[in-house]
Amino acid sequence: MQQLLTGSYRRYGNYIQSALFKLGMSPRYAAGCDQAIMLRWQSSSEKAVNGKARDVFKKLAEAHEQLPQETDSVVHIGLEALESGEVERRRYDRILESTARFDAKAKNLRYVYCHYLMPESPPDESWAFDETVQWRRITGTEQRPLEYPLLVLPGDTEVRFGPYWAT
Repeated sequence: MQQLLTGSYRRYGNYIQSALFKLGMSPRYAAGCDQAIMLRWQSSSEKAVNGKARDVFKKLAEAHEQLPQETDSVVHIGLEALESGEVERRRYDRILESTARFDAKAKNLRYVYCHYLMPESPPDESWAFDETVQWRRITGTEQRPLEYPLLVLPGDTEVRFGPYWAT
């Protein structure tokens, strides 16, 4: 609908929409539109970008507290990556910095996997989902223990590590 009303599709655009639609043969279809109002905003100040680029340090600390003392462990953190590329790049850098300085204390936290989850409704599909993975070794020297680390996508999906904009 966004593309029909504005002429373009913006992935994860911040829109408010109000419209008078005539329903078609199902709720997925519109038979007509008498009026449509679309408002889009983007907060791109340094303060706004920093506020949206939230780190995972707190979630990692919470998960770390739940880990057993003497067992090798892995933590998975899933986050929606629904902001602009600028915000997601800043978040990615913050996560790399905070996980690099994370102190596992006496616990055997080997790796942390951060899963960037990206659901959307593009104009050419009813639903789409993407997931990429960023990982960091916390302790030990073992290779990554998971050959297939995705949380949501099926096992035959190609695994892509790192941020979605690098793919």
